[in-house]
Amino acid sequence: MELNYTQYAQLLQENRTAVFRRWSKKLLARLWYLNKNNAAPKSMLRTITEEAYQQVAAYLENPEQHSQRLQTLSSAAQQNVSRTSLFSFHHDMELSWSDIHGSLSLLEEEVRELLVRNNAPQDVCDLCAGTIACYTVQLGMKYFQMQADELAAQQQNALQIHHLNSRFLTDASHDLRTPLTAVLGFLELLQEGTYGPLNSSQSTVIGHIENSAHQLLENLNNLLDVLRIKQGVFKLTSRPCSWSSTVHQIFSIVQPVAARKNIALTICLPKDASEIIVDEGLLRHIIHQMLTVTIRATPEGGSVSIEAEMLAAELCITLKDSAIHLPDELLHSLPGALPVRADHPARGLEGWETGIALVQRYLQILGGGISTQNISDEGVKFILHIPVKQSRTP
Repeated sequence: MELNYTQYAQLLQENRTAVFRRWSKKLLARLWYLNKNNAAPKSMLRTITEEAYQQVAAYLENPEQHSQRLQTLSSAAQQNVSRTSLFSFHHDMELSWSDIHGSLSLLEEEVRELLVRNNAPQDVCDLCAGTIACYTVQLGMKYFQMQADELAAQQQNALQIHHLNSRFLTDASHDLRTPLTAVLGFLELLQEGTYGPLNSSQSTVIGHIENSAHQLLENLNNLLDVLRIKQGVFKLTSRPCSWSSTVHQIFSIVQPVAARKNIALTICLPKDASEIIVDEGLLRHIIHQMLTVTIRATPEGGSVSIEAEMLAAELCITLKDSAIHLPDELLHSLPGALPVRADHPARGLEGWETGIALVQRYLQILGGGISTQNISDEGVKFILHIPVKQSRTP
């Protein structure tokens, strides 16, 4: 005589302990990689699996709903899935969705084996398997929805932190630049003798202070540029300009710095250089950054040269210094992302690569790039590729 659905539900309840004993052994074999000293993951899987088991028994106790099970399973399973269990599971980093899916698959195997041993008809086996499958689907939907919600919250939090950091750095940079500009102004007055004549030692010390102040101001300006680039508010203003005049002007600005280190600074430009259409301010900043970097890296008594020429629709600027070679790993990493200052004693400078990486980002804004190579004897060659448009002459 065939058992009815209620009797199958009773069969599941009577064999509950035995089913979960076998399930537990299989689960331990499958999840061998979990920390044995942490019982939380296994306890969570046990809670979730027991909920699924209870769902199967609940449907078997209501045979009148069997004909409508396809419509009923989805809503009933969703209503009965424990949100508390899902929330705890979601924050347990040792478990993955494959673990919980595998746990419910083992439960389905055990339930099916129990029913087959008791000569249950195929319809009952399919109903139980379908119930567990539906429970698994609804559980997965909630799990991944909660995961998506958490990721969205983390992203929003990260954006807020990024905004606050950028705001702080911007305000701090402006607050530091204002008194620094005043310091440079007073240093200029001292050097001009406004407050009285200076002896040789005093002039030397004030010169060092001025150099340090200019270096700090340059770092602050670089920081503001980095923030503008990251925030996407770095705008280009292209207009006709004489690129050779721009290079000569920057060359004249850095010449005193090179002279103080007894560095031979040379320039080679074509005489018939035509005008180009480019963001002149950004071009000046690129050239100034690279000349400053190469002069700082070059030891006293060394040499730095700059050459430039137009190649089709590209301005090609080549700088050479006599500093020691760049390490191979840095050559391969340049150009790189916006850097964090780091010490690389190979060039004898603290965080020297910050300026080069910033130049690379400037060049990316213009659609260009930078290439580097070690010179055979000593020194490094930097080649800047800047796409430009020729200015039409009237």
